[in-house]
Amino acid sequence: MMTRAKLALENGTVLDCQSFGADAEVAGEVVFNTSLSGYQEVYTDPSYCGQIVTLTYPLIGNYGVNRDDVESARPQVAGVIVKEYFDFFSNFRATESLGSWLRHHGIPAVQGIDTRMLTRVLRVEGAMRGVLSTTDLDSASLLRKVADSPRMSGRDLATVVSCAEPYSWDEADATEFALAAWELENNSAATYTELFTSLESVQSQTVVASIVVMNARMATVLADIAGVSSDFDLVFDPPAELITLPEPQQS
Repeated sequence: MMTRAKLALENGTVLDCQSFGADAEVAGEVVFNTSLSGYQEVYTDPSYCGQIVTLTYPLIGNYGVNRDDVESARPQVAGVIVKEYFDFFSNFRATESLGSWLRHHGIPAVQGIDTRMLTRVLRVEGAMRGVLSTTDLDSASLLRKVADSPRMSGRDLATVVSCAEPYSWDEADATEFALAAWELENNSAATYTELFTSLESVQSQTVVASIVVMNARMATVLADIAGVSSDFDLVFDPPAELITLPEPQQS
């Protein structure tokens, strides 16, 4: 049997719902996402830190969660809102249900809200502060907590989602990768592996890039990734010796 919960919004709306996540109370900015699939990627996206995410797709949870489809090491959302949650997942890669995964990470999640109605409110009035709670079901109390909660503007959330210590990329993900590019000379497809000699995830205040570019075409592609414009004027100011742009090889 699911636990009762309530969602209180900054505009004075209070909605009853049922919990399928952690028993908790969180404050955050209520936003929406219209994706038809990929809820695990949404919930682990660091850009959603501090936000209570509403999914407009009406059935969520039917393919569970797995260890691969994540955008970061943990869920980043403050809370989850869906219309209907389905606990009995079916997918050959799934390792557990969405509900158990959210409970393990302490993320409150609720169902039973008309998410398309809520999305219309958010589209008309804009993203707004809210409180999602399974522990306090008093509407007046929740609205006071909403009024006292911090606004998103000015909050330094990069330090919240950043790693505590630098680590090498291959320590977290050993998946092989490659980028496809088209050679300027013959327009044929070419695949490049080992494009990065050393790529580190670092704390948010630190800018590090160590890139070796294989030719002029890939220099343009990787310059965008590194935060450098296509003519290699620096957009940020990392140490110059960390970016190597070799001359293109003659064919």
